[in-house]
Amino acid sequence: MTPPTPPLYWGGEWGFVGHKGGPGDQSGAGRVFYGRETNRIDAKGRLAIPAKFREVVGQGARLVVTGKVFDPCLAVYTEDRWRILTEQLQSVSQVKPEVQRYRRRLFSAAEFCNVDRQGRILIPSHLREHAGLGQEAVVVGTGETFEIWEPRRWRDETSRDVDSDMAETLAGLGL
Repeated sequence: MTPPTPPLYWGGEWGFVGHKGGPGDQSGAGRVFYGRETNRIDAKGRLAIPAKFREVVGQGARLVVTGKVFDPCLAVYTEDRWRILTEQLQSVSQVKPEVQRYRRRLFSAAEFCNVDRQGRILIPSHLREHAGLGQEAVVVGTGETFEIWEPRRWRDETSRDVDSDMAETLAGLGL
């Protein structure tokens, strides 16, 4: 009999952060990032990853950071999740111009970033420019990935009303 999965962790403004694969699961499947935190970006462009996110990615991890194609922020992927996304994009028709443009924008901006001993990543200048980042950033959990937003842009994003198209789309997905 398999032992039960440990209880979910809830704390502070953070929700559960970890993996749902059960004890000993090293596959990376089910890793999730919840919550948000505002952190400073130092003069060299380094941003501290929230401690609970570091627990998910592990010490000395390599992350993939890229500009979001449809939003003025950065998307951060674990190597496992990036590999899955890459495979999905490789299986999509390369003939469609929309797919070609999306791939160019996503992959040309992508950078591998190592998490240093202080739990920081160095965000390259072209990515900081894409997201409009200055001295502060909001790090936002989005499930299997997380995003990095300029604080004013994050406030604008979260202050927008949920429109009927979004509600209809989510209802159609059973959410």
